[in-house]
Amino acid sequence: TSTGDGLDEFKAALKQALYIPKRSSSDPFLFAVDHCFQITGQGTICTGTVLQGKISVNEELEVPKLKICRKVKTIQMFRKSIKLAKQGDRVGICLTQFNESQMERGILTAPGYLKYVYICILPVNRIKYYRQAIKSKSKLHFSIGHETVMGRVQFFETFSDQPFSFDAEYRFRSDLECVEGEELKQNIFVLIEFDK
Repeated sequence: TSTGDGLDEFKAALKQALYIPKRSSSDPFLFAVDHCFQITGQGTICTGTVLQGKISVNEELEVPKLKICRKVKTIQMFRKSIKLAKQGDRVGICLTQFNESQMERGILTAPGYLKYVYICILPVNRIKYYRQAIKSKSKLHFSIGHETVMGRVQFFETFSDQPFSFDAEYRFRSDLECVEGEELKQNIFVLIEFDK
């Protein structure tokens, strides 16, 4: 409030919730790109945040979406040139021979770090606010990073508490119905086949 009541308790709670994140520069490089633009005669600048690892000038990066590798020409942080960017840094990375129109947002990585996935199996957690049934074999939108892709789903279940195993037996579910107040009594999994 404007009187300052509870301010000390608020500060104490804030201090208790704060922590210094664990950072490791030994992990493979992963960079979230939020914008790309061209500078004539220089190259393409990708701005974003280093999620893990580190990168230096003259090292190669992969653009997994395009399956190409490009050399880092320069790195800038707050308009100052730097030689090394590490986890947590917000930087602009200049890449050579890369057209900015090919990627607005996305990911840059160490070469070979990310692999394309066309099919995956995941556990299902129902969101109580979504009250419609979802039929197996229906197509849904999946948001992955900055992109949205289409995927076909198939649900299956087990009544044990064990995580997914290729050795276990499962029962196909024709849909994932949603009943008001219902809790999941069994492990339900989804197989997703992505269009791309």
